[in-house]
Amino acid sequence: MKFWNNSIFRWPLIAFLGISAFIGFSLHTHLDEFILFADLAYRNPNFFLNHFPNGYQAFVKHFPLGLEANLPYAYLGNVQRFLFLPFYLLLPLELAKLLYSFSSLLIIYYLMIDTFKLKGYQIWMLILFFPMYVTVLHDSGPVNVGIISFFLSKRFVERIFSDITPWERLMFGSLLAFLWSIAFFDKQFYLYLFPGVILFSLVNIRWANLVNDRIWGFILPVFVFMAFVFFYLKGETQIKEYEAGKLVSHIVPTKSLLGGSPDVILLLKFYSTFSRYCAFMAYVSCPFSGAFNDFCDLLE
Repeated sequence: MKFWNNSIFRWPLIAFLGISAFIGFSLHTHLDEFILFADLAYRNPNFFLNHFPNGYQAFVKHFPLGLEANLPYAYLGNVQRFLFLPFYLLLPLELAKLLYSFSSLLIIYYLMIDTFKLKGYQIWMLILFFPMYVTVLHDSGPVNVGIISFFLSKRFVERIFSDITPWERLMFGSLLAFLWSIAFFDKQFYLYLFPGVILFSLVNIRWANLVNDRIWGFILPVFVFMAFVFFYLKGETQIKEYEAGKLVSHIVPTKSLLGGSPDVILLLKFYSTFSRYCAFMAYVSCPFSGAFNDFCDLLE
């Protein structure tokens, strides 16, 4: 009740709920919003009878060590499936999708207000920024995990560089590596965002803290994340498509799905250079730095 009696937050919250309901219910949903959860349809025993252009188990990711995962699309992971599942089981499909997207939007707005310490008219400027509502409520990206990762990364990195114990630094570093890996698996486009995530996370860190031993609490999660990217790119992706009424299956290297255009190739070369730089810094104290050179060779 104390929060509700504070007009600084009460009226923006009412406006936020009203705008969310209007945009959520007034704009029609479209196919791409539900592709994110396509593998949920595999729960239906008759789904394989449908002859869609990309049918039953159309995209299967083959990881090293014999691991496999059904993917909703060639460059998307199935993270959204697990996040959406409770809503899917409890509610009708379109209402479940709307409430799931609204939950994502609520978390994003809370993190933005809290991270930047917004007050007064600043909160109103954020509340009235309509493109964010459309982007998240009718999410066809997906974008929710990627956006949330920006703000959580900043919090974790600032904790890593604060006065905490080595075990606490290890805990936040582990959370950071897990967060980045999940965001990448959710959509591999996250590789484009990752340089911005790093800069955004470090923007408030004093230079003196970047040149002492606390930097290892940040560098090691970067190494773990790059190792996961290496693990992901090392596998293959199986694609099934109907061509002229026949089911055709292709197995292609995952790297080719991400490196098929010049801009992606340049991005991978950036990661190769960045990895070599980090491996060089770690060479004296990290006996496993040679593994990151393997990562660089994979990207080239």
